[in-house]
Amino acid sequence: MNAKEINRSYDLLSLISSLTTLSHSGNYWIGRCPLPGCTSQNDALNLKQAKDGWLWICRKCGDGKYQGPIDFYMRLHNLAFSTALAEMGGNSTPRSINNKQSPKPAESFKTLPDADWQQRALRLANNSCNTCLHDAAGKPGRDYLDARGITRSTAKEVKLGFGYFYDTKARRNRPGISIPWFDGEIEDNQITALKIRFVDNDTCGSRYSALKGSVPVLYGLWSVLPESDTLVLVEGELNAISILQLHLNRTAVVSIGSDTTAPNEILRILGRNFKRILVWLDSPAKSVELQKNIPGSNAIQSPISDGKKWDANQMLQEGLLKEFIEKVLCKRLP
Repeated sequence: MNAKEINRSYDLLSLISSLTTLSHSGNYWIGRCPLPGCTSQNDALNLKQAKDGWLWICRKCGDGKYQGPIDFYMRLHNLAFSTALAEMGGNSTPRSINNKQSPKPAESFKTLPDADWQQRALRLANNSCNTCLHDAAGKPGRDYLDARGITRSTAKEVKLGFGYFYDTKARRNRPGISIPWFDGEIEDNQITALKIRFVDNDTCGSRYSALKGSVPVLYGLWSVLPESDTLVLVEGELNAISILQLHLNRTAVVSIGSDTTAPNEILRILGRNFKRILVWLDSPAKSVELQKNIPGSNAIQSPISDGKKWDANQMLQEGLLKEFIEKVLCKRLP
C-alpha cells in the first residue's frame, strides 16, 4: 500500500486507545497525548475520522494542524517516514510498545537521528542556506553552483547552503556546499542528514563529508507527491537537483546518494506508489543491478559523446538535459 492508502485504512483509534484513555465527544475522541515527551493535559489530544482516514492533533506537542496515522506512528516510535511506511503497510496490527514484544525493524531500515541532533543540523543548514550562501563570503559557493547550472531559486528551494567545514582527511576547514536530506516535506523539518560537497578541488582532501550523526536514507523524498506517477532514481544529489530543476509534471526524483549504498527494500516499498520507475545511476552496471531489485523498473543509459559519458548534471550544464528527459518521458502516462 502507498502512504495515502495506509493513512486511509489504518485503525489509528485502536492504536491510540491502547496507549491512553479516550472519551467520545460528538465527532471527536479526546484524551491525553501518549507521544513520548509530551506533557499534555487530559484533553490536549483530539482524534477524528475524515473521509480519507483518521486525523489527530495535539495542542501541546503538535504543530497546529491535523496529521494522519503515519505521522503519529513515526513520532510514537521515532521512525523515519520510509521505515514507518514499511511497517504500517506490512502489518495489520500496530507494533507493541512493550519492548519485550516489539519486533525489530529490518536491518535495511534506519531510524531518524534524535531531536537534539536534528535541531543542531537544522540550525546549521538554515544558517548556511539563508545567510552564508548569499552574503559576500558565499561567493565560492555561488560560483560553484553557477558552474553546475544550479539556479539561485533552486538552491533556495532545496535549502542548499555554503560554509567552511572541517575535512578530516585534509585536516583543515574547506569551503563546501551543504546539502540537507529531509525525510519527506522540507517544511516538516525532519532532517536525516547534512552532507557537504567540498568545492575547492583539493586533491589531497575528501570530495564529500557529512555532519557526524547523519543518517542518509533517500534524498528528494519531498518530490514524491500523491499525483506522481513516474519515479526517477539517480545516484548523486546534484543529479537529482538538476532534474528537479526542470519541474517535471507528475515526476518524482530521488537520489540514493553519491556515496550511499542503495536501500533496496525501502526503494521497493517506495516503488509501489508509481506506474513507471526509471533507474539512472552513474554506472550502467549499477543501474541494471538496482533495476533487478525493483520490480517493474527500467534502466536509463547515459548518452556517450566522444568517449564521454554524460550524467544529469553534466547535461544540465550543456543545455541538453531537458531534451534528453523529454525523450525518455515522451510516452506520458494517462
